[in-house]
Amino acid sequence: MTATNESLVLASTLNCKRSQILGTQVISQVTAARLGLVDRVWVDLEQRQVLVLGVRKEAFSGGSQLLELSQVSALGKDAILVSSDEVFDQLDLDGLDKVVGSDVVTESGVRLGKVKDFVFNATTGVISDLVLSTLGIPLISGYLDTTYLMSVGDMLSVGSRRIIAASGAEARLVIEQENLLRRWFNVGVAPWEAAAQPALPSATFQEAIEEEAFDEGYEEEYEEDYPEEAYIPEDGYSEPPSPEPGIDYAEEYQEAYADPELVPPEPQSAGDEDPNLDTHPN
Repeated sequence: MTATNESLVLASTLNCKRSQILGTQVISQVTAARLGLVDRVWVDLEQRQVLVLGVRKEAFSGGSQLLELSQVSALGKDAILVSSDEVFDQLDLDGLDKVVGSDVVTESGVRLGKVKDFVFNATTGVISDLVLSTLGIPLISGYLDTTYLMSVGDMLSVGSRRIIAASGAEARLVIEQENLLRRWFNVGVAPWEAAAQPALPSATFQEAIEEEAFDEGYEEEYEEDYPEEAYIPEDGYSEPPSPEPGIDYAEEYQEAYADPELVPPEPQSAGDEDPNLDTHPN
């Protein structure tokens, strides 16, 4: 057995991703003819299994031919070997799905993202994990859109472009590749992860606290360096007397310049009679 064949047989027992076999050439073991390139992967989601590969003769022309995964002799990194040139067939794709782009939501209503890729056994086609991301676009690298692995054991049901996962599946997701913004600046954190993180303190409130603490510390330091001294008057100096209460000049003026004719006489008692007054007329 050659080294190439050994690597192909070894690869056929390992798990691989959908993205890894797209564009891989299909070669006949009998004639060594190049039969085409893999351009699609069809999945039975109910069985959690890859069943059919779409093979296009040319990268950008011609229609796809259908190849059952069971017809593959070896699936390697650079080539997929089949037993003969006559392995393609007219297959019924009813009930099969491409999976990529499907929304994944838990039964409690938490959106986990979209399917970007999946991991399956190269021999049996059994899917072990779904690769999720926010956008679910295969061409966007994980360095721009964080990817997570979700076990198919958390899948409860499947529908039209939607997968329902078990409640709490978000806590069991494993980060496969972290985007750079998240790694460096904590930007792009998934909604369920953001909810679990403590809220950051308000920058304005924190600023006010720091400023107040600085002012208090500065005042204490100033008082220690420049204590307030009691005032001691110099020799021969006395403090000015305190001002006396104000004088009511209006009252003094009235007393000094009052007209005596205008002042009414004081009433006299019955015993105080004027001796010049004749009280007995003739």
